[in-house]
Amino acid sequence: MGAWDDLDGVGPTGIDEAIFEGALTGALDPLDMPPAVRGVAALIDKARQPATSEELAARSTTVPAFALVAQAEQASAGQSQRASSLLRFPVRVMAIATPVALLGVGVAAATDSLPSSTQAAVSDVLSHVGISVPDPQAHAIVDEPSHPSASASVPSGNGAAAVSGSTVPL
Repeated sequence: MGAWDDLDGVGPTGIDEAIFEGALTGALDPLDMPPAVRGVAALIDKARQPATSEELAARSTTVPAFALVAQAEQASAGQSQRASSLLRFPVRVMAIATPVALLGVGVAAATDSLPSSTQAAVSDVLSHVGISVPDPQAHAIVDEPSHPSASASVPSGNGAAAVSGSTVPL
């Protein structure tokens, strides 16, 4: 048994190639076959027999009914094939567009080009995975120091004031 066989663990049936060959050719009577294949052998035997007069009379209605079913299945197969190809298109577009969009947002965040609320959110999310991008809330101007150790008005000589170790334009 190969890896594709879903009957692993099923014991031998005792049916060999000669039995199947006998069923297909009619060399063995279905009643002489093992019980496991008697039904199939009887069906094969019946299919090999010439058509009866009742079967021939029903042919005028049976054949067109089969043809209708076959046409309907063919049409539905064509529609499902078109539908599946249409579904694959958006998947392909999304597979390309998603990394491009993420890269664009990443570049915009790294250059501090996003609106401040979006920049803050992206900065917060990326900080959790170890990526540092500018956070506009970390650069907020302090109007009044919250405690005396903050230096809010030390001139730096270039028209800027130092605020807790960073320079803020005046």
